Formats: sequence, C-alpha cells, structure tokens
Amino acid sequence: MKKNWLTVSLLLIYTALLFKVLVFKDLPLIRIGHLMFDFGGTQEGKANWVPFKTILFYLMGSRGLLIGGINILGNIVLLIPLGFLLPLVYRTLTNNKALIIFSAFCLMIEGIQAYLKIGIFDIDDVILNLLGCMIGYWAYRYLPAAWRYLRQNKFVLSMVVLIISTILFMSIQFVIELYNTPAPDPNLVQKIRAMDQQEDSTSTGKDLCNGTGGTGAILGVEKDHFKLKRRDGKEEMIYVTGDTEILTSEGKATLSNLKAGQRVTIVTGPDDHGKMVAAAVLVCTIN
Repeated sequence: MKKNWLTVSLLLIYTALLFKVLVFKDLPLIRIGHLMFDFGGTQEGKANWVPFKTILFYLMGSRGLLIGGINILGNIVLLIPLGFLLPLVYRTLTNNKALIIFSAFCLMIEGIQAYLKIGIFDIDDVILNLLGCMIGYWAYRYLPAAWRYLRQNKFVLSMVVLIISTILFMSIQFVIELYNTPAPDPNLVQKIRAMDQQEDSTSTGKDLCNGTGGTGAILGVEKDHFKLKRRDGKEEMIYVTGDTEILTSEGKATLSNLKAGQRVTIVTGPDDHGKMVAAAVLVCTIN
C-alpha cells in the first residue's frame, strides 16, 4: 500500500508539473552557448487543425534544425514519464485504454491553454504529446521482455549499444558546436530603439521606413512567422521570436497586429542555421 501511494503521489506531482510547463508556459529562459530560447509567456496566433503541418514545418528546417528539434523532441520527451507512471498506478491498463486516456489528456492540455488564451491549439502538439505518452507506456510494458531478448542475443545487443553510443557522440558534438557559436551583437535591438527615439518615431504618422517603401510587403501572417515579398520580387519567410522588436508609428506591436499588404523594413539578427529571423520589424506608415 505504501508503495502504491508513493507511485500515485509521483503521478500527481508530475501531472501538475506538466500543467505548469505545457499549459501555463512557466519556463525559464534556456541558454545553450550564445543561443537563448524563450518558450514561456502567452502565445498568440491561429489554431492548427491540420495533422503534421507543424511537424513537417520543423522537419524541413524552416526555423533551423535546432529549434525544430527542441520543439519536436521536447513535446515527446516531457510526456514519456507520464506514460510510464500511469500503468504503475493502473495495473490493468491495456493498450486501447492507454490510447484513449492519453489522447483525452493531451487534447485537454491543448484545449485548456486555447480556452484561457495563453497558448495556441495545435493538433501536432497533441500528436507529439500522445507519442511521448505511448513511448513511456510501451517502455513499461515491453522493456523487460526486450532486455531479456537482448541479453540472449549478444549481436543485437552490441548493435543497439553502438547505435546509442553514436547518437550520444553526435549529440555531444552538436552541443560543443553550439558553445563555439560566435556571440551575437547584444546591442542590436538597443541601437534600433535609440534610432527610433532620436527620430521621434513614436509620433503619430511618422513613417518608420523614411519613405523608402521598406524591405517589402507582407503576404500572410502565421503564428511564429510571416511571408514577405521583397521589392525585388523574391518571397521568403521571416520568423519572429520573443526577442523580436515590432514597431509601428504608434509604438510597440505584436505579430498578431501585422496584416497582409503592410510594407515593412526588416532588420535581421543572428540565427542558428542561416534562417531569416527578425531582430526588428518596422511597419511603414505609407503602404
């Protein structure tokens, strides 16, 4: 009985932590070398009901492989302990019951943050969270038998160890490269703010693009980026992070304030894999 209460307590504590992280986005700033990742705070944008749309977006490296990997693996890994803990409490849990319970839980997480308007409903997050839950459940259910099989088949065990070692080595090399990434200019955004103040750009009607027409025109806005058609006719995706400054003649704005047809000047800052990540977006008063 004491062991069962301990398992139940662990399950409840971990579930509370998941709500803290996934629903309320209560996450610290993550630093990897010179790179900083902010996954906390309220997120705005359109809901995604198309399966694998966001997953394919990240897998294609549209925001850089590092950011894509963190988003995909993070949504999977965070739910693995839950999938392992639930069958420890609910001993008669079957594959079908596990799939139903975990699906309902993952849908509830996305639904609550969308209802409270502190996050965006994304069906791909549900898919990734569910995969994490099922990996944990399968590990609980089948890992002992798999280990017995590996112990009896030395060649297969050796191959598994080799694969795991290779993955670990590549991960270590990847982290080392991140720490050796040149530091970005920490004063980039401050310089933009200073220029904005000097020109009194917050006064109504002031054209932040100084009559140049900007870098190009916005074609469409998504939850973390917008499509830009440059003056030379080239189209490209411009990604917005928590550090991006979006300025209009009226003052600061957010990505949700941007609209198709607006002309903007883009100031790009350092990114992880050469992607167009905006340090600042200046909205032209005259379109």
